[in-house]
Amino acid sequence: QRSLVGSEMCIRDRYNVEQYIERCINSIIAQTEKNWELILINDGSQDHSGEICKHFSSIDSRITYLHNTSNKGVSTARNEGLNIATGEWITFIDSDDWIEPFHLEEFNKQINKGTDLCINSFIADLSYGPRPFIYPSSLSNNQNDTFDLFFGALNAHSQFLWIKAFKASIIKNNNLRFDQTVNLGEDNIFILNYLPHICLLYTSPSPRDYAASR
Repeated sequence: QRSLVGSEMCIRDRYNVEQYIERCINSIIAQTEKNWELILINDGSQDHSGEICKHFSSIDSRITYLHNTSNKGVSTARNEGLNIATGEWITFIDSDDWIEPFHLEEFNKQINKGTDLCINSFIADLSYGPRPFIYPSSLSNNQNDTFDLFFGALNAHSQFLWIKAFKASIIKNNNLRFDQTVNLGEDNIFILNYLPHICLLYTSPSPRDYAASR
């Protein structure tokens, strides 16, 4: 099973997302890969996004809804999701993003190649229109290759959390969590703490993730 951990709060000051969250959740439900769980964390939102999440969790048993009465921050919210995730693989999605129907299926293709970290290409939904960022189709052979590929092909996008799938056993065995004392760059810290524990990573040239700009 693939665990999809979705925090309603993308960054520290983004948590009222009622105009985006339904599109995000529907894109997950529409996945061709049906074996997943979605953990939604309402991090103290003051709008109707919590009601939307609660509705989806009531009609789909794969969806779990957690509610924080106050805004604790994105790192705390994601750690709460990690604490209850049951899948063998974990990926994250921000509330204002959405994914193509083959997003998780593309991750499965990478997983079947024996990788420890999956990375999909993505499309940035910018104010002047969509812009694709396409990575080469590559599978590293050892840890040195992994670091070269990660910091080479990904370049400025190495810190993006939502285009990656992480092996849950690596996260659990090494007690990896998001640093709750950091308000900026917590994604990058988590990824850099994950990297030393892997041997192989795979990058896919197929853009399956849309990142919103707002």
